[in-house]
Amino acid sequence: MQFKKVRYCTAGLACVLILPCLTTGQDVPPGFAGADSVVTQRGDLPAVRLTGEITEITGDTLAIRRSGTGRLQFVSTDDITDITFVRHADFDRALQLNSEGDYVQALKSLDRSLEEESRSWAVNEMQAAAVRICLRSGQYDDAVRRVELILKSDARSRHVSLLPLTWDERLPMEERPSGTIRDLSSPSAVRQLVAASVLLGGEHHPSAERILKKLREESGFRRLSDLAEAQLWRVPVLTQNPDALSVLRIWQDHVRQMAVEAQPGPRFTLGRCLLMQHDLDAAVLMFLWPPLMSADDSALAAASLAEAVHCLRNSGRPAEAEQMTAELKLRFPKCSAVRRIAEPPRP
Repeated sequence: MQFKKVRYCTAGLACVLILPCLTTGQDVPPGFAGADSVVTQRGDLPAVRLTGEITEITGDTLAIRRSGTGRLQFVSTDDITDITFVRHADFDRALQLNSEGDYVQALKSLDRSLEEESRSWAVNEMQAAAVRICLRSGQYDDAVRRVELILKSDARSRHVSLLPLTWDERLPMEERPSGTIRDLSSPSAVRQLVAASVLLGGEHHPSAERILKKLREESGFRRLSDLAEAQLWRVPVLTQNPDALSVLRIWQDHVRQMAVEAQPGPRFTLGRCLLMQHDLDAAVLMFLWPPLMSADDSALAAASLAEAVHCLRNSGRPAEAEQMTAELKLRFPKCSAVRRIAEPPRP
């Protein structure tokens, strides 16, 4: 049996999967000896490769049993740049279909590979890949469902950072997740957070804001608390209260400490806050971050790029604005943001 490596990149984490080149449809044994490896790098120190068998990924920690010694070593996922592990051939097919833009078939192929997987940590890594496909194809509610499945297996999974939330209430409903007032009382913190993001700024704003403050203070899960707090940064924009922006610099410092996957929405929100302060140059930088650094959520990335175009136009840089407009139309032709670039900017 032959094996090949397939590399795919996620925000902040490039993964290398060893995938079988199969002609018989047989599966690869999950415990294929020596197939797993992890590359870690902390700060400016040289990268280190650890080989062996990944035994668990829980929260922010990965455990790998080292080849040769059998010693179990624990690694922070924040320090990991590459992960390699044996996967079913259908996952290879899913990645290829995703790269070709065939998201429906990509998810079907990925779900087939999930049926063959027994390692819970590997299931979660694969579900995270499925979440990214859902975001790119606008299947936000399915993305929420899959994040919930991950958290049922690992309540402190880093993949909560992929949770799709409403960061721009002006987007059409098909470009953001759904949520109702009843979801604010859901036993699922994920459902509460999604619904609060949807309802913020509307008739149920007080209830949504109350839930966000509760999740920020009582969730006991830093990544989820960070998302709830960043949602509250939207309040000054939605209420048009510039006096509440006195702590904007603190928010800007805070967003840089968040997980990379969690930053697009908060940075979009900070861009809108900077617009309220008429700081167009700083706003452009905030708006350009999502489409350039983490464009899994196509609609949000497109909306952010459109806001950058408005800022460039208003700051007297038409050439740069036209360049960004061309990129918007090329990368996100089906998103509503393409229509918005012809409209005047709104805070």
